[in-house]
Parts: sequence; C-alpha cells; structure tokens
Amino acid sequence: VAWVGDCVRGRPEEFSTRECANVLWALARVQHADEPAFRALGECSVPKLLDWPGRDLANAMWAFWAAQVEGGRQFVAAGEEALEASGFHRLDDQHLVAISGIMSRWRSARPAACAQLAVEARRRLAAPAEASEGAVRPGRAAHADP
Repeated sequence: VAWVGDCVRGRPEEFSTRECANVLWALARVQHADEPAFRALGECSVPKLLDWPGRDLANAMWAFWAAQVEGGRQFVAAGEEALEASGFHRLDDQHLVAISGIMSRWRSARPAACAQLAVEARRRLAAPAEASEGAVRPGRAAHADP
C-alpha cells in the first residue's frame, strides 16, 4: 500500500477526479492514513471540487472523514461548499445519505449546506420513486464518467 502513497505524492495533479476519489477511498478503507498522500490529493483537488461528479466527491469526503487525517475537516468543508454552490441534486441517494452522515458526525459549520441537504432529502422522500424528478435512484448513473 505504501507504493500508492509514493506515486500520489509524486504527481497528484495528474490524477483524474475518479482516480483521486478511488485512491483516497482505498487508502481510507485499508486504514492506511498516509497524511502526505491525502494532503497532496486534497490540495490539488480543492480548487476543482465544483467540477467533480457527485459520487467522486462523496467518496473523497468519506475517505477524509474515515482516515481522520490532518486537513480532513478542511477538505470536507470545501466539499460541502462545492455541494452548497452546485446543489445536492448531484448526488444519488446512497451518496446523499453518506454526505449527511459525514456532515452530522463532524458537526458541519455550514448551516446553509445542511439546510439544502435536508430539503433535497425531504423532496426525494416525498416523491414517488418513479416520478421523482432530478433524483437519481440507486442503480442509475448520477453522471457520466469523467
């Protein structure tokens, strides 16, 4: 696993959003909190978070939360800001739930983002599954692959 961190630290800007999210998720999943790798990917990713597909953003935010690395809260806050600016409708149901869990566990300091998330969740719960406009149901792609 250490070689992955070495590769990331050498050229983080060459990774696509999907690759960044997958590497972060994998490192967190195997409990390998390689802080320099997380920092490198986080620093080159934050300016582009508005362009990240919802699934990748949710997975990266989860990875920073799960790894509990320094700078993790800042990355999650930047992700919340990006979602607040572009809308939580970008997320499929699974990732909407994951983000809400992260935001509640870390006591999000962004009340507007929390409010938007709650409105989106209520909208989806109130709409019939097949008629829910804008909501992406599990099993359907939320976006095109980058």
